Amino acid sequence: MRHLILCLSLLSLPALGQEALRLRAPLYDSPYNHAYGGARAPSMAQALALSADAYELVHYGIDQGAGWIVGEATWLREIIATPTALALDLLTLGAPLSATWLHEEWHRAALGRRGIDSKNGIYDGGDGQTVSVYGLDDAALIQLKRDHPAELTRLALAGDEALMALNAQLQEDAFFFGQHPRGEVAPMSTRRHMGLYTLNWLMHALYLSVIINGDLDAEIEKANAREDTEQARDFVGPDFTGWVHDLHHPDEPYEARGVHPSGVGVNRYIKYADLSTEEQDYLKKQQTLHLLNLLNPQIVGFDRFSLGKKLHFNAAIEHQLAPFGHSIAARLLVQHKKYRVKARLLTYNNQDHTFPGLEIALIERALSPKLRLSARLMGWGQPQAQRFDADEAAWSGLGELGLSYALYGGLRAAVYGGGKGAGWVMGDPDLDAHAWARLNLEWLIR
Repeated sequence: MRHLILCLSLLSLPALGQEALRLRAPLYDSPYNHAYGGARAPSMAQALALSADAYELVHYGIDQGAGWIVGEATWLREIIATPTALALDLLTLGAPLSATWLHEEWHRAALGRRGIDSKNGIYDGGDGQTVSVYGLDDAALIQLKRDHPAELTRLALAGDEALMALNAQLQEDAFFFGQHPRGEVAPMSTRRHMGLYTLNWLMHALYLSVIINGDLDAEIEKANAREDTEQARDFVGPDFTGWVHDLHHPDEPYEARGVHPSGVGVNRYIKYADLSTEEQDYLKKQQTLHLLNLLNPQIVGFDRFSLGKKLHFNAAIEHQLAPFGHSIAARLLVQHKKYRVKARLLTYNNQDHTFPGLEIALIERALSPKLRLSARLMGWGQPQAQRFDADEAAWSGLGELGLSYALYGGLRAAVYGGGKGAGWVMGDPDLDAHAWARLNLEWLIR
């Protein structure tokens, strides 16, 4: 069904009128596509772009369908389109390009960074509620924990990170590139993702809830009885129990998890009952902090606020799990005339300490009728070696430049290049210092 609506949406694009869509075709992402054990795709950035494009097109198709039924009666069109989009999002959670697919692809990208091959269980069918990343041997995880312990911790949370990134990208595109003829409240064209924002928030909240209630412990026993080979097993089982265990035990060998109940391989899956009281309490703390993500006007359809006709803004609070604990950010989006700016004030929090960070980005400033410049700078202090128990900060940063050139209509070719020091950045699979280059085709349709 998702693929049918994607096709219908593409066919109806010429009739967009005052609608706005922002699409990205991620053609190449270096070094990920070639440097980590051969050709490899999609990267985190590529998977995010593909999933966001799918939701843009599907939700646009639903909105247009509602418009054809009731005309331009916005309130009635919204009553039809918003719950229909949410219902379809729920029905297609098990489909390629869905949020579940993206969740698993970010796990796979974190594995791929070290040349570890894996399979996305979304292609095996199912409802999208229980999907595995499988097809890897214990030896790969043993080596990852021994040589790069922070990366194993990040691996477990990468899927949750993907849902946060999907919401953020759709919200920023809606703010900067959506149509806002009524000023403060978003028109239907940007409200179409409201249900998805809430769904992604709920996926995290419910996942944590069933873990903390102990509901997954019995499912782990069933999985252990069913999966009699290493290759058949998910890389971690419940993401959050694996994350919080390795967070608190960075120096523990992976084999210390014990022998699998079948007698073959390592017992990868950690039950909630296996966690210490301290680890359980830390998960409960994250469950509470996740409520901060509701402090976002775009979740309820307020896409931007205006001071006069030329200054527009919005703000949100973002809570995200991290390899060293968690981060909390205050995000500010501003548009003044032709200047589009994103700023984030961040805190990086481990067991006992909080360290600061700052991000500022210029979004597509026109240099000429065809050429646009984007720039991004970050600076941070994060716990040394990404450790939960670190007492000192490691200071580093990031810089990126992007240029896009108009090819035809709203179609643009864009190239991005940058680098960062050691540290965790949402959407970057590498915790080490490295440089990158990306090539996109980008399409803004009005």
